[in-house]
Amino acid sequence: MRQPQKTQDEMADLQERLRDSNVNEHSFLATDYLNHFNEILMLIEMLPEMPEMAEELFEWQPKSYEQHFLDSGLPEAGLAIEAYSHCLPDHRETFDLLVSILDESILQLMGRIKAIAGADAESAYKRLIPDAVAEMHETLNQINAVINARGNGLDQDHIDQLIDSDF
Repeated sequence: MRQPQKTQDEMADLQERLRDSNVNEHSFLATDYLNHFNEILMLIEMLPEMPEMAEELFEWQPKSYEQHFLDSGLPEAGLAIEAYSHCLPDHRETFDLLVSILDESILQLMGRIKAIAGADAESAYKRLIPDAVAEMHETLNQINAVINARGNGLDQDHIDQLIDSDF
């Protein structure tokens, strides 16, 4: 739920508190959220060489920005959640769209991985995973750009391609 808009003085105070934190003072977002995706992508990338890791992979679930920080135990979790609620609407919409695209891409790939069984699993993983993970890393890079306030991170051609793709 979005909090009421802060006054200019309150926003200046929030930005000042962000300067000494891991939350970007311009985007009001934290790169710590990317750890949620980095961990699953690392597991997926290991799968062709370690197919026994598949069960661990299937434990992953999408997690909202707020939930990630609530679960994180990080000392600045409350500040990250507070700042997120004040992210500029167009910036936050871009961020949320990219996150939902990445969540869906991961879930679709996990479905395809789950459907692969038998002695040829390792070979099938080697054919399936590299291209899919490369696309996911591109989306992750765009999310990182949004977090670090380098433009809005949105490359419409890439977004359209991700939406239309069938992992």
